[in-house]
Amino acid sequence: MAAVFTADFGVVRRFLPSEHYHLLSLFPGRALVAIHAFEYGHSDIGPYNEVSISVAVSFGRRPRSGLFVCFGR
Repeated sequence: MAAVFTADFGVVRRFLPSEHYHLLSLFPGRALVAIHAFEYGHSDIGPYNEVSISVAVSFGRRPRSGLFVCFGR
């Protein structure tokens, strides 16, 4: 299961480990944050569940295409 939300750009930026990461935004001032939930029934370590919280970023130079161009900065 997965869901994508927007969150305050400034708040999310504080959690980034480096200034080399650039948040992608769908709307001005809003960062993209995704939550994923996985259920693994069979694996080498047995069944387990996993939750992931991720943020859409680019690394290095700011991208000139993608969400910035299509939907704003």
